[in-house]
Amino acid sequence: MKPAVWRLLAVTIGALLFIATVLNCYSALFANSDLAISGRPDPAHPDSFVITKIKDPHAIEGTVHPGDRAALEDNSLANRLRLLRGRAGERFVFAGTTPDGKPVRFVDTVQRTGPPGPAHWIYELMGVVFIVVGLLVAVRRPADPVARRLVALFLSLAAIIHPNGPWTPIWLTGFIVLGVGPFAQVFSAYAALSLAVTFPQPSARGIRRFLRRFNPWLLAATLAVEAVAIVLSVVLQRPTPRWLSMVATVETLAFFAAITVAFVVAIRGATGADKQRVRWVAYSLGIGFAGPLITFIVAVTTGRVEGPVAYLGFSLLAVPLGLGYAIVRHRVVDIGFVINRALVFGVISGVVIVAFMALEWTLSSVFVRVSKVTSTSLELMLALLLGFSLRGIHSRVDAFIDDLFFRSRHEAERALKTFAREVAYVTDPRVAVARAHGELVGRSGASDAAVYVVTGTEAVRVDPAESAAVDRVDVDDPALVRMRATRLPVALADVASAFAGDHAFPMCVRDTITGAVVLGAKTNGETYAPDEIATVETVVLALGNALDALQTAALKAEIARVLLDGAPVEALRRTVDPAAWVRGAVPQPAGSLPGLVE
Repeated sequence: MKPAVWRLLAVTIGALLFIATVLNCYSALFANSDLAISGRPDPAHPDSFVITKIKDPHAIEGTVHPGDRAALEDNSLANRLRLLRGRAGERFVFAGTTPDGKPVRFVDTVQRTGPPGPAHWIYELMGVVFIVVGLLVAVRRPADPVARRLVALFLSLAAIIHPNGPWTPIWLTGFIVLGVGPFAQVFSAYAALSLAVTFPQPSARGIRRFLRRFNPWLLAATLAVEAVAIVLSVVLQRPTPRWLSMVATVETLAFFAAITVAFVVAIRGATGADKQRVRWVAYSLGIGFAGPLITFIVAVTTGRVEGPVAYLGFSLLAVPLGLGYAIVRHRVVDIGFVINRALVFGVISGVVIVAFMALEWTLSSVFVRVSKVTSTSLELMLALLLGFSLRGIHSRVDAFIDDLFFRSRHEAERALKTFAREVAYVTDPRVAVARAHGELVGRSGASDAAVYVVTGTEAVRVDPAESAAVDRVDVDDPALVRMRATRLPVALADVASAFAGDHAFPMCVRDTITGAVVLGAKTNGETYAPDEIATVETVVLALGNALDALQTAALKAEIARVLLDGAPVEALRRTVDPAAWVRGAVPQPAGSLPGLVE
């Protein structure tokens, strides 16, 4: 699929999920409703449940007690969908028996309740994170195969988390419950396995290659079993055969086993930075899917999910958090800056919302009663207070996020900027070049570096390190030409340059390129971030200006020697190799001296 079409499809799905999330949150706040009874499934009678609690006896017409078994009297598909939707005011007739076998019949009216507890909002927040990260990846990297698999995983998990609500019509409730939900559950497993068998690179042979080919067949088989089970149990209202349930269970466990095996093999075969990336992805998915896996096993073996087991789904939080960290810190997909800004925006929004809710509740429940000040006035004051506090909140959150993900990188950048200020005070060009070389290699994580000075028709290498970098490059090398034209760093992969490395940085003195510094690729396999490139550029510019200042000082000293000590003028006429001057072989400035030629 073409990147533009794929991006449009992903953004459309993400937007629909986000709209559903907003409507669900609104319904939860202002139209949350529930039956007056609660219960647990009865394994012996699939269409029935055992009543465990009567929450509001006034909403029930008839006699019913905890422990009674009940089922919908009208068990049609439409009525069951109405029950799932749970719109306030709707009435449902239940019939069943007491533990003694006596018949029971009662009417339960769905009652409006207050907002749900923290568990609901945790799931909603989790879904929002899946949608936002998925959309960011889809927009920024529509042609990247890894990005596509991550988007498929994030959006399918968001579709599982965000079910229907009271706002949905019956047909949409049925589509979500019977179509979107089951498909998203299976497809999320398929997407996770696709990521496991292809990241960081697909295997040409072995178990990962077999699993990559097996994955689409497992997806098709699992979807077929799900469809048959839904038709039998929901549409035809027949019990699902035991063998079909066993097949579905085996297929689900096969997905989890395949994902585990694929990641174990990938970790063992990866090297360098790829090993760190695979570990983060594997551990994030492993921890995230551990809760649903345990919940699934408990549901299969006991037929019910209750108590602490019901909260194991919170482990899915590890997926967006872990993969988000891997994207930002280890660049699983190279959109770290975008995710970083999204995290800053999300945390600021969360802080402001929580602060507003907490302060508004405190003011309305305590301060208003004591001072008799109107609630509207207090809310205006609170809004103004938070508005004036946004700048401070933003700076602290930004610093916290940056420190969380990039502490070592920022420490290195601060050290490089310190050196850029100090290099102007070095008095020996050899010391300046040597220190610059050491700082750039040690702080940037580059595999090597080379410092060049332009002399006549060549750029000559002057740093003292021993490496495979070339010693001389023509002054009209494409990289040097581009740097002369733009005064900006050049990614060497974009030009046919003789420089060996990843990026070339120009030494700019006024309107002239006097030299260049070439950095090799990072030792950890990562790419240079924009802020890292900007910092190195600052260091190289400072080095070029420092060498120019030293040349100027040496020229002044030579002129004084000629004028005051009577040294021969021919000493000023000589054209001295700048590379030799930087190396300290010639204690005077390089180049011819305009104005002294006559």
